[in-house]
Amino acid sequence: MLRITRLIPAVAVAALLLVGAATSAFAIFPQLHSTLSGPAIDGVVPRGEAKLDQSRQPAQPGQLEVRVRAVNLPDGTALTVAIEGTPVGTLTLGRGEGRLATTVPFQVGRMSPITVERNSVVLLRGTWLS
Repeated sequence: MLRITRLIPAVAVAALLLVGAATSAFAIFPQLHSTLSGPAIDGVVPRGEAKLDQSRQPAQPGQLEVRVRAVNLPDGTALTVAIEGTPVGTLTLGRGEGRLATTVPFQVGRMSPITVERNSVVLLRGTWLS
């Protein structure tokens, strides 16, 4: 019985260390940003930026904000934002600009691609930096 009572605190400490290590692993890249660019559309070069806050993961999903401008397409055009090829949201253009604020339910690593697309054609792309 004495061995069991000594074993329980040791197991509890090991479990806490494991949880602490797992939580730290999610915070490797808590804040990411990316500059978005793409080829000219009818003579106008689109630009944008994206920010991703993953500092509260895994308790809460990452918070993504994407802004694009100088996108030479008609007002009301819907564009899909994708990270690592996975669509995460849609923004709608007005006066060549658009904004998306959404959550990302998965961990994003540095150097992962982010794209803004229309009908599977990539208009802007970027890579995450910390």
